[in-house]
Amino acid sequence: NGEYYEGYYENGDYGEWTEEQGYGYTEGAEGAEGAEGAEGLSASQELAAADSAEAEMMEQMQADKERLREEVAAKKELLNRTIQERFEQAVKETEVLNMVKAELGKLEQMAQTDIDLLRQKIDETVIRNTNARQRYENAEIEFMNAKMDLQVKKNNKALLTEHFTLLIEQNEQRKAEKLEELMNRLDVSNNAVMSDLKKVPSQEAK
Repeated sequence: NGEYYEGYYENGDYGEWTEEQGYGYTEGAEGAEGAEGAEGLSASQELAAADSAEAEMMEQMQADKERLREEVAAKKELLNRTIQERFEQAVKETEVLNMVKAELGKLEQMAQTDIDLLRQKIDETVIRNTNARQRYENAEIEFMNAKMDLQVKKNNKALLTEHFTLLIEQNEQRKAEKLEELMNRLDVSNNAVMSDLKKVPSQEAK
């Protein structure tokens, strides 16, 4: 089989041609009439038709090539634009992430500072509470000791007072007994003593 071409005849009819078969119509009666007309074409007309068909094929191939080149260029441009957009988006996202990370770091630092200060205050409060409790316990012990000592001293005072009263009474009793003994020795009666006691105020009145 020879090379295959498609094209138009000079009268405007569409036909097909091969090196072995020549031009011919492919549709209905017009195709048959074209085949009959093609048999009467000269060699120059056949070459012209072949050159025209080849030129059209080359133009079509060139157009297809150009279209393919444009498609490739468009796809390449789209890909580059997409890559650039993605890169810019990635840069923006990286900047945002870095900013967020920095802000989180500041917040964590502030929180850690507050936690450290609070922990220090808690430790100081615990120490003060411990010291206060120790002082309270010491004061309570001292108070109990002082209370017990006071009670002991009160008891001693009561005993001493009672002993003092008893001692005075005993002394007065001994003195009275001694005087009674002396009076008996001197043969002095109680009546004479009472009489003398009654005279003393009257003499002082005079």
